Amino acid sequence: MEKLKGALAVGFLRLFALLPWRAVQALGAAIGWLMWKLPNSSREVASINLRKCFPELGEAAHQRLLRDSLMDIGKTLTESACA
Repeated sequence: MEKLKGALAVGFLRLFALLPWRAVQALGAAIGWLMWKLPNSSREVASINLRKCFPELGEAAHQRLLRDSLMDIGKTLTESACA
């Protein structure tokens, strides 16, 4: 099963490397948005860290920063395939 996961990851990275830059960034932002919307450990860790770093933020500002951070992480993932 782990070999299959690795092969899929490499396949997607190779696919991202073939796409135009705007498409790579759009896909990365979409991945990050999904990370923000769907329950996962990355979202929970980022949320805890942001609350510790910025305790003064209200809930709306915290959610915006969390969403933006995860979208940037998604972009970094897809952009790294182009490097």
